[in-house]
Amino acid sequence: MFQKPFVRWLVVLIALVGGGIVLRAVLQWRDLSEVADVATVVFVVLASAWCYIGLFWMWEQHWAKVATVYLGVSNYVWLSAAIALWQERQDLALAFMGFWGLLVVGLSGIAAIRALCMPSSPIFGIARTVINQAARFHITEAVIVVVVLLILGLPSWLEENRIDYRLTFYLTWSLRLSITALSVVTAVLAAFTITYDLTRKQMFMLASKPVSRFAYLAGKWLGLALLDLVLVAIVGLGVWLGAMLIYTAPIPENAEPEVQWSKTLAETEVLTSRVIALPRPHENNGSDQMLRAELAQLHRERPDIWPDTIEKLSSGALGEVRGKALARWHTIPPGGLRIYKFTGFEEFRRVWQEFMQRINALKTRMDELTKQERKEEAAAVRAQIEALVKKMPQTSLRLRFKPKYETAPDDEKVHMVWQVGNFREALMPMVNNTVREKPVPYQFIAEDGSITIGLYNVNAANPQATHPSNIKFVPIEGLQLIYQSGTFEGNVVASMFIHWVRLAFLAMVGLACGTFLGFPMAVATTIFILAIASLSGYAGEALASYTPLNVVGKGWWEIFTDVFAGMWAAVTALDFGALTKLFIKLLGDIVLFLIPSFSEYNPTPLLADGRAVSLSLILRSAFYVGVVWTGAFAFIGWLLFRNKELARITV
Repeated sequence: MFQKPFVRWLVVLIALVGGGIVLRAVLQWRDLSEVADVATVVFVVLASAWCYIGLFWMWEQHWAKVATVYLGVSNYVWLSAAIALWQERQDLALAFMGFWGLLVVGLSGIAAIRALCMPSSPIFGIARTVINQAARFHITEAVIVVVVLLILGLPSWLEENRIDYRLTFYLTWSLRLSITALSVVTAVLAAFTITYDLTRKQMFMLASKPVSRFAYLAGKWLGLALLDLVLVAIVGLGVWLGAMLIYTAPIPENAEPEVQWSKTLAETEVLTSRVIALPRPHENNGSDQMLRAELAQLHRERPDIWPDTIEKLSSGALGEVRGKALARWHTIPPGGLRIYKFTGFEEFRRVWQEFMQRINALKTRMDELTKQERKEEAAAVRAQIEALVKKMPQTSLRLRFKPKYETAPDDEKVHMVWQVGNFREALMPMVNNTVREKPVPYQFIAEDGSITIGLYNVNAANPQATHPSNIKFVPIEGLQLIYQSGTFEGNVVASMFIHWVRLAFLAMVGLACGTFLGFPMAVATTIFILAIASLSGYAGEALASYTPLNVVGKGWWEIFTDVFAGMWAAVTALDFGALTKLFIKLLGDIVLFLIPSFSEYNPTPLLADGRAVSLSLILRSAFYVGVVWTGAFAFIGWLLFRNKELARITV
């Protein structure tokens, strides 16, 4: 085998690449970073030169000529990036490598899914034809161009100099625009690929072969899903690249301190993956006590409306009382105290205890060595302690709060005192209705994994000068305990997976519509379903406020029965205006019930706000959108397609 020239060439190439990787790792392990960089450059040059030699030997083959062009472009990009780094322009180096990466992901992705569809199976063969159709339309190249334009154009639309604001704006709108573009492309391609076969009589050839209608639809969907996977990867890489370009862009030396500080905020609040924990009442059965106390207060104020016991409340009224109780619990009267308890931090406490055990063991060892006057060994142990202390998780947990006076003072400053564990401290005065974060050390985590935080509405410097106004926190948004979980890159991958699931669902919708509609109507219907799924959250709120029915806290069945009861009452009262409204609500609720709500599976706000895209959201979107709803439309499309008459027999 080693007598073949290609094998010998490949062995030398692998040796050059592997040797360079091993040498760089060894040099970095020996803290010789500069030498490692030089060695890396040398091995890259040698490996590239050896690739050119091998391609020259195989120049008569077409793939060798194409590979030579790709390798030349790659070397040019790497050289440009190296020059930019040498000039300390990390943003330019990242731009060169990023745009090159988009091209590589697109071309290699298409080649990979083509290779994946090579098995001799009807489903894979049909999927391969869909991928080839998209390649003829140059869809991949068009998506790369759109992504590059978004990366270059979106940041210039915002005049805001703060990097964290720019990043939030960019992440929100780049994902919205790019995913919308991919959705339209998917809808058009799904409708085209099936209506083209029907109108151009391509189905006649397939129908004469042992290919079932189910295999035909499955192959079409598989090709579209694989193509969307490549396009989503391009968008994900482009979004990450644009965010990094904004973050690494140099800040002018004469910039305001707020702008310079915004880079740190961008790293800790946007380019991260944070989990949010919400408080619960400190007392046992606190939620039930809050609910009963709120109902008692409402009953005293309006006994004609509110009953005296929870059991007499309807589901809608119960939800309203729960909301009022939650708002009251997030309100601190002047001179008052509210205690909030956060749970679920057992793992953080365990990590903290392990660190403390190791540090205490090292301190004991250092004391023994000091007593024995073994100074060098004691100094070495002290260095281990210092290194371990630097690695201790100190500020991972942060209390994020946004207090607001009902009636703001003249200086617009909020004065508060906070207490965590046995530690009490006056907070620095902060601007009214602004967000602030406070680190919560791990040592305040209780044995049950909970953290208890008390907030006082008092001016610690002069209690007599406490502002006579309630301090309010907006429930859910106004008081949170956040901590980092994962990385920004992992968040991008999770977000793009959810978007891919949604695109795969849309592809099946387009195929199902194409089985019984013409191309224009199939595209329009698919985009209409996409619009309903995307705007279902707003549509549900609009329908709820369109009629006088109280639907707060009610399930689907209760809402439907209330609507029918209201329609009957409107008919008997000859109130046709109310009847029309109720009929529109009934029709709208049925449509929203039959189409999944993308607003429930939307990772874009989480990514733009630096919040973690949870595993539960990923699994729920994969099951409900990727399995249940995609399967439902696949079944509908198969039922329509299996009975479709491809051609009429004429005599």
